[in-house]
This record gives sequence, C-alpha cells and structure tokens, in this order.
Amino acid sequence: MFTYRKKCSLCHEVKTGVPITGDFGHTCLECIVFSYRETLAEEDQDNEQLNEELGITFGRGE
Repeated sequence: MFTYRKKCSLCHEVKTGVPITGDFGHTCLECIVFSYRETLAEEDQDNEQLNEELGITFGRGE
C-alpha cells in the first residue's frame, strides 16, 4: 500500500506515501493529511454559512 522514496506530486519532496490512481502519481502522507484537514475546514465553513442563511443555530444559547 505505501510507497517509499518517491517524489510527491504535490510538494515535490521525496517521502513515504501512497500511489494515487489516474495521473496524480504519488502523494506523501503529509500532503494527504493537509488536504484532508483543509477540506474539512472548508466544509465546516460552508455548513456554518448555510446554517446562518437558514436561520439554524446550535448550542449558542439563543
């Protein structure tokens, strides 16, 4: 599953990672974790904005 000493397609450093299907090549574990956290943060922000538009509040004591 893991590949060693390959150049990451995102950060271009030689690190342990995983092969990605298609034309993406190899992605290191650090870039995978960073991308995952960034995606979660964007999703949380989108959810908060949607909740505000719909007038939904959670745990704010309102």
